[in-house]
Amino acid sequence: MPKADMRWMPWGPDAFEAARASGRPLLVLLSAFWAAGESASLRARLENGLAGLLAPDRFVLVEADADRAPDLRLRYSPGQVPSAFAISADGTLLARLTALDPSCLRTVLAGVAAASAGLTSERAGLGTCAVPLVSPGEGNLERGIETLEVLREAVQAALGRSTAPYLPVQARSSALHFLLGRAAQTGDEEGVAWVVDRLHELAHSPLYDAVEGGFFGKMEPSGPRTFKLLGQNAEWLILALRLSRNPGAAFAPSLARGILHYLQNRLLMPGGAFGHAQQDDPGYYRLTGEERRRVPSPEVDPTVYTAPNALAVRALCKGWRLLGEPAYLDQALRTYAFLTSFVILPGGDVAHAFSGAPSGIGYLGDALEMGRAGLALYHSTLDARYLDDVRLMAAKVAKDFKNPAGEGFLDLLPGAQPEGVPKRPVSDRALNAQAAAFLLLASAQLEEESWAAGARGALGALVDDPGDDLEALSLAGSALLVALSPMAVFEAITDGSREQRFQILERLRQIGVSDAVVTHRCPAPREGMQRLPRLVGTCGNQRHEILV
Repeated sequence: MPKADMRWMPWGPDAFEAARASGRPLLVLLSAFWAAGESASLRARLENGLAGLLAPDRFVLVEADADRAPDLRLRYSPGQVPSAFAISADGTLLARLTALDPSCLRTVLAGVAAASAGLTSERAGLGTCAVPLVSPGEGNLERGIETLEVLREAVQAALGRSTAPYLPVQARSSALHFLLGRAAQTGDEEGVAWVVDRLHELAHSPLYDAVEGGFFGKMEPSGPRTFKLLGQNAEWLILALRLSRNPGAAFAPSLARGILHYLQNRLLMPGGAFGHAQQDDPGYYRLTGEERRRVPSPEVDPTVYTAPNALAVRALCKGWRLLGEPAYLDQALRTYAFLTSFVILPGGDVAHAFSGAPSGIGYLGDALEMGRAGLALYHSTLDARYLDDVRLMAAKVAKDFKNPAGEGFLDLLPGAQPEGVPKRPVSDRALNAQAAAFLLLASAQLEEESWAAGARGALGALVDDPGDDLEALSLAGSALLVALSPMAVFEAITDGSREQRFQILERLRQIGVSDAVVTHRCPAPREGMQRLPRLVGTCGNQRHEILV
C-alpha cells in the first residue's frame, strides 16, 4: 500500500470503533507540537516500515497529542514523546516500539498474533494497563524523619551520577526543590550551597538559553533538545526565586528575571495567559542574538493549558513575595483571571485547556495547580475570595479524584473519557505526592482535617513503596516536608514595605522554614505600628510569635 493511503485517525471513539469493527489493534503515534520535527520523522519511519512489511492493513493507525491526553504517556509510554505503541481495541497494551525498524514491527505483529490467540507474550509486552497506586500499607508517617533522610540520599545520589545531565528536566528541578527544602528545614548550609551550585551549573550550561532566557526541555549527549515548555520554566523560575535571597546565590535574581523575560516575550498570549510551548529548532538557537533578530523565531503553541498556566501564577506570586516587584503580581492576577474566566466551568469543573473554547475534562494536575495558584494569590494579596477557589479545588481533589481501589488519587476523573474509549484508572506517583502536598497546605489554611487525612493516607502508601522514579521520590519528599513541618502556617505582619518584607523572609531563611505557607498582612488598627515586623506561627490552636 502506498504511504499516501496510510490514514492516521485522531485518538478518540472513532478509532476504537474502527478497531472493534475490523478486529485490528491500534498502532498509536504519541506526538507533540513542541517536538513536531521528531514526530514527523517517527511517523515517516513507521510508514516506511509498515510498507516494507506489506502490513499497514494489520493496524488502525492513530495519532494522539501527548499534551491533550497526558494520561496516555503514563499508561503506555512513560516519559517518551514522541513514541509509538500497539494496543488492542479494549485498551490493553500489546507492545511498545522501542526501535523503529522492520524487526521491531515484526515483534509487534508477533505480539498481536499471540494476543488474538489468547496467549500472553512477554516479548511483546502484553498485559493490562490498569495500575492502582499501591495497596494501603501498614506503615505510617511516624518514621517520616528517617524516610526523609533515605529520600534525600537517594535523590542526591541520582543527581551526582555521571548520567545526571541527561535526566528528565522535570525530575531534576523537582529533586533540587526537595533538597533545598530539606536543607532549609534542618539548617544545613552545606546542603543549600550544594543546590545553589547545581542551579548555577545549569544556568551556565547549554540547557539554558542565555540569549533569550528560559530553559530548554531536554538534554541529550548530542546537546539540548531546544523546545521550551511553560511548565518546566515556571518550575525553574520558582527555584531561582527561592534562592534569590540567599547570600551565596547572587546569580539567582538575574536568572529569575531572565526566565520571566522569556515567558512574557515569547509565550504570553493576548488576554493574559501563556501559550504552552515553543517548538524545537536547534538551527535557530545556534544563532547569535543579532542573527536571531533577522529570522522568524520558532513557532509557539497558543493553547492555554490549565496546569502549566496555574503553575506560572504560583511562580509569579513567589516573585512578588520574594523580590517585591509589582510586575510579578500584576501578571499573576491577569493570568489567574483568564483561567477562572475560561477554564473553570459551571459547577466548578476544570477544563484541561482553552483554545478558542474550553476543551477536555481537567486532570488531577489541573485541579491541583488551580488550587495552589489560588493559595499563592491569597498569600500574596490576603483577598479571601481566593480561599473560596482553594476550597473548591481541594474538595474536588479529595473527593472526585479519590482512588476507589485504595489510598491515593486517580489522574483522570472516573467516567471522564469519551464514550467508546476504554476507561482504565491511572495513578501516577508524582501526581499523588503533589496531591498530598496540596491537601496538607489547604487543610492547614482552611482547617479541614478530612483533607489532611486523605493526604496522609496517600503519603503513607508512597512511603511504604517509594519506587525508584526520581521525580516521584523528590515530590514525595517535598510532601513529607509539608506534613512534618512543626508550624503549618506563618503570618508575617509588616507595614507593607519591601524592607520589612525582606526582614521577614531573611528571618524565615535563618530558622529554616519554607515560605510556602506565609501570609503577609499589614497590622490591624488595634495592633498599632509597634514591634514591626512580626512573624506569627500557627500550629492547631497554638500561636507562637517569632522574633524578627
